[in-house]
Amino acid sequence: MDKRITIFGVLAVVALIGAGCATGDAKLFGIADSDPSNEIGGVGIFDEVVKHKGDKMIVRPSDIVESGQGKDGMPVITDPKFVSVDEASAEGYLFNENYGISVLDDGEYKFYSQQILSWHEILLDEINGTNAAVTYSELSGVSNIFSAEDEDGSSLTFGVSGLLWSNNSLLYDQESDSLWSQVLAKGVYGDHAGEEMTTLPFDLVPWGVWKEAHPNGVVLSKDTGSVRAYDRSPYGPYIVAKVIYFPFVNDPDKALRPKDVVLGVVTETGTKAYQEGPIVEFAGGVKNDVVGETNVVVWFDDAERVLRAHERGDVEFDSTEDGTLIDSDGNVWELSDIERDLVLEGTTLAQLQVQTMFWFEWSSLYQESQLYAVVFGKGLVDGEYKLEEGEGREEDKGQVIEVIDPQFDTPSAEVEAE
Repeated sequence: MDKRITIFGVLAVVALIGAGCATGDAKLFGIADSDPSNEIGGVGIFDEVVKHKGDKMIVRPSDIVESGQGKDGMPVITDPKFVSVDEASAEGYLFNENYGISVLDDGEYKFYSQQILSWHEILLDEINGTNAAVTYSELSGVSNIFSAEDEDGSSLTFGVSGLLWSNNSLLYDQESDSLWSQVLAKGVYGDHAGEEMTTLPFDLVPWGVWKEAHPNGVVLSKDTGSVRAYDRSPYGPYIVAKVIYFPFVNDPDKALRPKDVVLGVVTETGTKAYQEGPIVEFAGGVKNDVVGETNVVVWFDDAERVLRAHERGDVEFDSTEDGTLIDSDGNVWELSDIERDLVLEGTTLAQLQVQTMFWFEWSSLYQESQLYAVVFGKGLVDGEYKLEEGEGREEDKGQVIEVIDPQFDTPSAEVEAE
């Protein structure tokens, strides 16, 4: 696998090439300079916690790379301030099509824009009485909210490590300097390796939709204590550019473009990724499905303009209307306020733990995943698939660009947009 990386945009990112950890930030966390002999399994991690050179880990040290930001190079927002929808709209820096994290906190809707989070990656807030870390990794397209506590209930103070695993930001806790994976939602290196993180429910909603749906809600202010260009990305045109900066754990699948966005569903016995467009176009907005051995429904919420996934038991759903889901008997299921479960007269269908991310990230981690999407040269795929010659995306020379200047005093590179 070609492990070259590239940089462009307004954030200086330093290169790390090849196997084994480099100096600098990796040394700050005591990352081992060699890998244990154990083989990695599913999603690119060891099947159990491994102790190597005195450290606990579930990932190979050589798969942990430096972003160039440095430890705490991106300042965590520790005292978030909020403004009204009217105030945020009047300032004009939030773009209607850009997404943010939406939560209902003690009866009040909050919107954390990805435009702001991309410059900080972590925001600490209290949500419904829980100390939480609101996170966003623009490199992989992953958002998540975690309880800021370990398995024993002890408080954790998260920071930006300056390290990555599979193009995804690694958090660290100040208490032990353990590293935590945002995309895996678990500790991956250090004292807390293997520990599951408690995730909190949220929605990913475009700003233009959210402000119309929640005119009395509050919006994360750009008064963060840092001076940043929140109307721009720290990674320049990365989201639409045909480049990926850092190495993968596994080679991504070529069924879709690398930065196509998918909704990933993980159950105890299976995984499947869904594209929003085909759910609307081919499934009428509602897809009754089975992932592994779990009956699920994936549906397009036309009120919030987001794709959702729920357990469905033996219920068959037919249609959606104004943010509700209608079953084959005509019953109207509504979303609960905080957990976003489907509810009907005391019966609850749980919202599944899903993640929205770039296709390259999902397919690199979940190599055996099924797919519901339109594949280039193949058409609509629903389930297992195999790419034949001429199917899937073609290799693109813009996918990987050589590092131009490892000092990056004036970082820039020409990149072709999708």
